[in-house]
Amino acid sequence: HGSISDLPAIIHHTDIAVMTDLNISSEFIDIRELTTSKDKEGIDEQISDLKLNLKFKSSARAITESPNLPIGEFFVEDLYAKMKHYPHVLRDFNADIFIDHHNFRVIDFSGMIDRSDFHFSGKLANYNLWFEEKLHGDTKIEFDLASQHLHLDNIFTYKGERFVPEDYRHEEISRLKLNGSAALHFDHGLRSTDLRLSHIEGSLKLHPLRFENFKGDLHMEKGHLSLKKVKGEMGHSRFEINLEYTLDPELSQKPNSLSIKGPHLDIDELLNYNLGTPESLDAEIKTDHDAVFSLYDLKFPDMSFHMDIGHLNYHHHLMDHFKTDLRTTKDHIAHIDRLSFDAAGGHFNIKGYLSGKDKKHIYFKPDIHIINVDLDKFMLKFENFGQDYLISENLHGKFTGHITGKIHLHADLVPKLDDSELKIDMTVLNGKLENYAPLQAMAEYFENKNVNKVQFDTLINTITLKNSVLKIPNMTINSSLGFMEVRGDQSMAENMEMDYIIGVPWKMIGQVGGQKLFGKKKDEQETEDEIVYRQKNSKFLYVRLIGDLENYKISLTKKPK
Repeated sequence: HGSISDLPAIIHHTDIAVMTDLNISSEFIDIRELTTSKDKEGIDEQISDLKLNLKFKSSARAITESPNLPIGEFFVEDLYAKMKHYPHVLRDFNADIFIDHHNFRVIDFSGMIDRSDFHFSGKLANYNLWFEEKLHGDTKIEFDLASQHLHLDNIFTYKGERFVPEDYRHEEISRLKLNGSAALHFDHGLRSTDLRLSHIEGSLKLHPLRFENFKGDLHMEKGHLSLKKVKGEMGHSRFEINLEYTLDPELSQKPNSLSIKGPHLDIDELLNYNLGTPESLDAEIKTDHDAVFSLYDLKFPDMSFHMDIGHLNYHHHLMDHFKTDLRTTKDHIAHIDRLSFDAAGGHFNIKGYLSGKDKKHIYFKPDIHIINVDLDKFMLKFENFGQDYLISENLHGKFTGHITGKIHLHADLVPKLDDSELKIDMTVLNGKLENYAPLQAMAEYFENKNVNKVQFDTLINTITLKNSVLKIPNMTINSSLGFMEVRGDQSMAENMEMDYIIGVPWKMIGQVGGQKLFGKKKDEQETEDEIVYRQKNSKFLYVRLIGDLENYKISLTKKPK
């Protein structure tokens, strides 16, 4: 039902302004049934409990003689509706729309979608372009959106499918402000698009951080996407992104590249990462590292990546002066031309490549230089027969080294030691061995010495890892137990099988003459002993240690050649 303010003005086709009120209500509308024809499938949606009030302020001549849209001012008042496939309630919809000969302006468009509210205003310049059979010319869209509470589930769910990344599906945004414009250029079809974001800000609930001061430019032309100086702040993160990417390689105009720069990037905060409680860590131990999406399943573009971050936080690893240059190729290879950062009190320089050519044999070929890293601050997760561990539990000190080889990786990129080969040239200064199994097994040899905490000044060696066996060439250790020679093999498997030959000075044997070779086991000591240095013309007694932590054997042996 409705009313017209001046019926004669319409009958006589005048320019006199006429106000028309129209009120519509419906218990049920099947849009698909109403819009389906013989050669066209209709719109699959149903509306129930519709209530809609419309007002038009125009003239008969403006409506009938306008080539496209009727000229005038149009109001939507108090729209209410329930949808089936877009399973949300629309209510309190109000809009004020002004149409002239060339421009379409939304003075105010507001409403509620379930619990989400919005206020929108904007402008469409040269709207007549959209009614041409062949689009040619330019048009521009300006938009300004504000919302006190925006629930992504309320907005981006259709037919049971959520069009939002899983981590953000239940996210809520408060105090949202979005302002920008888009210029569309047509030449018998869309030639290019320029999107300018002038301002974006708001606060997230589940990922408890605020984003603000977002702005930047997007250009898309002939399948090529460019992002220019897209800047923003999210929580503690402040960054700038530049991107060149061609969707269709045959239309490539520029090399694909991605650049991320900024003083701070907190990935843990952006992903709401939580290291968890001991209970959650126990659950992680049982992880099936191959039951995930792998590199082989991803499409690798020919693309270069550059990052220059002042401070980076990833899974509680804090890295400073993080710089990297990477290249990916279509054959599932990522080349690391440079990866450098400061962490754990030292510096890392990494080169190499990551290969995902074979889904069952993903590996990393590293060339890693590590300088003066504090092992107490550097924790690295690796896989050992189905379990995850953190290294640096036994060895402490300042580590400098060069690591090369080939590391076999699971699908989730966790290293698999039983099929990896590594060569480690290392130097450890001012170090300490805590609860180191070979020394604990020989506790009876060291009178009044603490084998649980063994200090040493310098440890230099080249060790190798192959088939889960760590091979340690001969090295001299000046330690708080005395100076010793150590060499042997150490299995990284679950049983931790050992085969060591350890040289102990005769002078030390003389001091412990009442212990396992010559007597009983000493009481454990909790004190930390001073370092004893090697003396000239020292003579050694060599013993062999074979077995595991539960079952081992110590026997005299000859000096190795």
